[in-house]
Amino acid sequence: MDKFELLRKVKRQLMNVHKEKFIIPEPKPEETQSDYVSRCMDAIGDEYDTPEQGVAVCIATYEKK
Repeated sequence: MDKFELLRKVKRQLMNVHKEKFIIPEPKPEETQSDYVSRCMDAIGDEYDTPEQGVAVCIATYEKK
């Protein structure tokens, strides 16, 4: 599975997740992608089966800002 397929899969999973389960933090304006992904993974990393899924969600969220 390549990076883009993984991102699409995670996006589909996110659409099916209830917001009450966990909240993905918003990137701060001055935050680097690396800093954001680290903070994001602290918040949601254990919500996914693999760390790669969590990282994909965090990166996708950062890129939407």
